[in-house]
Amino acid sequence: MSRSLHSITLRPSTSVRARRGVALAFALMAIGLASLIALSYAKSRDSTLKAADELRIAAQARLAAKNGIALATAMLDAGVMPSPREQGVLFASVPIGDAQMDATLYDLETKLPASQFTRAFMLVVAGMSGNMQQVATAVGRVPAPNASSLADVDFSEFAIFSTTTIDIAPDAALARWSNSPFAALHEPLAVATTALDPTQVRIERDADAIDFVIGHARPLPTSADAALVSLADGRLAIPDAMTLPEPPTPPTLPATAALALGTPFTLDGLVESSAHAPGDIRVPARASVTVRGVVTIGADADFKIERGARLTVEGTLALVVGDDFILEASDVEVAPGGSLVIFVGGDVEMDSAFIGPLRQDFDEGRDSSGHAQWDGGAERAVLYSLPKGANRRSTADAQWRLRGNTVAKATLYAPSAVIRLEGTSALYGRAAGHKVELLTGSALFYDPALDDRQGFTASASGVYDTRGRVHAAIRGLASLSPGDLSRLASNLGSRVQSVARNHPFLELAIDTQRNAEQRAVETSIASAFARARHASEPERNGARRGDPEDARDDARGDARGDAASDESEIETRSPTAEALLRRMTTQQGSSVRLLTVQGRSGSGD
Repeated sequence: MSRSLHSITLRPSTSVRARRGVALAFALMAIGLASLIALSYAKSRDSTLKAADELRIAAQARLAAKNGIALATAMLDAGVMPSPREQGVLFASVPIGDAQMDATLYDLETKLPASQFTRAFMLVVAGMSGNMQQVATAVGRVPAPNASSLADVDFSEFAIFSTTTIDIAPDAALARWSNSPFAALHEPLAVATTALDPTQVRIERDADAIDFVIGHARPLPTSADAALVSLADGRLAIPDAMTLPEPPTPPTLPATAALALGTPFTLDGLVESSAHAPGDIRVPARASVTVRGVVTIGADADFKIERGARLTVEGTLALVVGDDFILEASDVEVAPGGSLVIFVGGDVEMDSAFIGPLRQDFDEGRDSSGHAQWDGGAERAVLYSLPKGANRRSTADAQWRLRGNTVAKATLYAPSAVIRLEGTSALYGRAAGHKVELLTGSALFYDPALDDRQGFTASASGVYDTRGRVHAAIRGLASLSPGDLSRLASNLGSRVQSVARNHPFLELAIDTQRNAEQRAVETSIASAFARARHASEPERNGARRGDPEDARDDARGDARGDAASDESEIETRSPTAEALLRRMTTQQGSSVRLLTVQGRSGSGD
């Protein structure tokens, strides 16, 4: 029996319907995934745009900071310095594109805002764009506008200077005093003898001598590039042989104390008056002596500070020793504002002793590692030799020995003595002597604050004449006594100085007023700086983080070392870069070394 085709109905199978459901599910999943990817892309695009905008703002601030360094360098080259009233502010709120830049100078030595007496500086430039800040820092020397009329004649620009030879043994060290504020300048250490013969400087292969140059007898370089090449080769060109002048004449001693024959003069407790003993003077073991006022103490024989004793100089002390100066595991410290000058006719013996500025870090002890605190540097304590045979029983060269773990933060000037460092002893300062020896284990860490760039290592200084030769009057200088220096200044028509300029006994009459003005300016700046910091604290603590203007103000204050402007003390200026450049009329050629460029959000987030 046959069936009609029209009666047959076709229906999809169960498996086909299942496949259609799966396809729909996949389609929905694909649509959802595509939507998720689209949303993620949109969100990431927004984040990328925001990040790009932040990078753009940061780049603007960074460029402003770097341009601020260039502008400040040009101003310093031209001799533009902030006045005391401006507290180191070189320029403020100078627009550059969509950013602004501020620049502040700090004295490397005092850490206060720079003044007209600043020798080297830390330059802090803040570039601000939006709520972003970039800070660039640099260091350099302030170019003296009258460098050719300034002469430093005591060879303090040399880490080691000798009239005969210099010997540095294996494992002995010659380096910069790392904590000296001027160490940041990274200037090479100068080493020389009077003959300017490099063969007289013997530095053993295994000695730890770092970044030094040796004086050579040759004409001064005729260009800055030639000078750099010479220094890179380890040569310091000096055109004329030099003579180490005799030390200054010691002050007049008071009348001799009335003592029984052979009785030593003993110091203990508070000393406020001068004294003169016909024999020895001693500070007994574990005694404590404090010197105040202007005091001269003379010993015709030895001056001895015994084991465990301590001598603190709070005033001005001139110590004149006819024979030997002896420190036995004892301390001699000079407080801030004090000064110590020691004249020694015989030998110097320092055995595991300390001499130098009053130590602010009571845990320092006797640090011979090269990292001792600066505490005012090597100028506060100066040791001079007396001329050979002066008040001495022997005419042989005196022996100045630092041994054990002795630490001396001082300048040693002894043309008639052999200076020898032994054991683990360390001299922080400089040494000038008849012969200088650094034995194995000892170290000399030069204090670059002693170098004013006005001596024999600076071709633009008043030491040299217009032909590039050392002035004949300087070559013939007899001594560093104030009288001789004053006559030299008169002959040259220049200002002459030595490292002892901060010691009232040896201060030149022409420098008295200038030194007093310098101290007054530094005191005034310190006071105004402290007032500005105190006045700015409430403003910074109450700043509104959401306000970009407040953020920039806060950032600017941080860039100046938290020294906000006191409007009653500082002239407010907002000149353009072009206006600042119009103030520049001459070029002096300062050397500015970029240290860092760092950035952060000016809003404090």
